[in-house]
Amino acid sequence: MQPDLVWIKNRDQTDAHCVFDAVRGATKVLHSDATTAEVTDTDTLDSFASDGFQVDADVKVNTNAEKYASWNWKANGSGSSNTDGSINTASTSVDTTAGFSISKYVGTGSNGTIGHGLGVVPKIYIIKNFNFLRIIIDLLALRSAEDFIRLSDCDFLTMSCNKTETSTSLSLTFSFLQIFSAFL
Repeated sequence: MQPDLVWIKNRDQTDAHCVFDAVRGATKVLHSDATTAEVTDTDTLDSFASDGFQVDADVKVNTNAEKYASWNWKANGSGSSNTDGSINTASTSVDTTAGFSISKYVGTGSNGTIGHGLGVVPKIYIIKNFNFLRIIIDLLALRSAEDFIRLSDCDFLTMSCNKTETSTSLSLTFSFLQIFSAFL
């Protein structure tokens, strides 16, 4: 079965975590443990395949005799536009049975909502800005509506974001004029 989100980590080295998804394309890499922007790297993940994925020779994903961990999620391929929110997603890939969604959208510079297609309120989501060099993880089941955690910082908890989740969309009080991915 083809995964639509692949997260790879070299367990023998301190290489960066590499996150790939079918919505952005196989060679588009996000690093969950860093504040770097998205990069195109043709030496990491080559493709999503019907029975898994194909890696190339980059040391972060494939070094002889080193151990790797790979976490994989299935959504629904490259997805399609979602107009459930005030900010239309360029593409949303959803598996409602598994409760998993990947969305790509362009921020408007003002408050807005982003459709996720799940049909239920998400309990956790990760938002990564492609250019702003910041990643946010929301632990909605554990904290109040104002709390979020940054994976790329030492700060455990920052209270500065007011948001509301529904069965169709996420409502954020910040929306930069940048391109984002949301993993739910």
